[in-house]
Amino acid sequence: MLVEALLLWETVDRQANRPAGAGVIARRRMSRLQELLVFVLLFSWLAIFLADRFAPPLSLQQQSAIESVLLFLLFSFLFVFGLVLPVLLPRVNEQTIFVVSLLTTYILWMKGLLSGVGWVLLLLPLAGLFWMAWTTRILSPYLKSGLYLWYLFCLLVISLQADFAVFYGETRLQVFDYFLGGAAALFLLLHSVFLIRFFLMLTALFLPANRPLLALTMPKLFDDRQISRPQWLGLLALFVGILVLNRLTGLLPSFTAFNLLFLLAVHFLERPFPILQRW
Repeated sequence: MLVEALLLWETVDRQANRPAGAGVIARRRMSRLQELLVFVLLFSWLAIFLADRFAPPLSLQQQSAIESVLLFLLFSFLFVFGLVLPVLLPRVNEQTIFVVSLLTTYILWMKGLLSGVGWVLLLLPLAGLFWMAWTTRILSPYLKSGLYLWYLFCLLVISLQADFAVFYGETRLQVFDYFLGGAAALFLLLHSVFLIRFFLMLTALFLPANRPLLALTMPKLFDDRQISRPQWLGLLALFVGILVLNRLTGLLPSFTAFNLLFLLAVHFLERPFPILQRW
């Protein structure tokens, strides 16, 4: 969760084009924040490996105390950066919203929650989202607010349907599974909390005096820039290929594969891989 918080910070700073200090070790390739993120990631995995290797005995009281501290820090983070100061929310574009909508459809299908009517209710907005993601037309602030509300609603659906209870089951997971699950959980919970605030913001638009404020708010949440169509189609094909391959081979738990693609979509979709930049 700490790594995800740093990744949110780095993503927001990068999208806002804020000047980032050069890194100490890799001055030309990484910023200081990116180096800090890598250091925390390596240190955390080392601490987890040592704890798993030596398995220090902990009483129930000690375990409860550790869990209470972690939960207090988590909910304090969600309250501050979800309701009070929502500054760690990465901006999204139509392409990101479309991919997240596809992932929402996938997880609902995996759970067996889609019927004939459900498919129709999802395929219609998916078709509209695909068209908007394919074109380069600048959307109005009102349409952007509706799309962003849909995006937050999709994240809420994912957070409700994601099998985070697997953390507390008897099945032994790998460190990578816990890492992706914790990162995805923090992202989903943060945006689910912000959904409350954003919904209240939209209801305030019934007053005509508040409507001009929407044009000032949406640029902080919505990005008009998109990657090229070949790059986007390449990433879509990559995502679908990973899902199909993992379903056929079972290489990763479905929970982990979904979290991996979800985090790639929300953090790196507008920053394509170098091989795609040559298209």
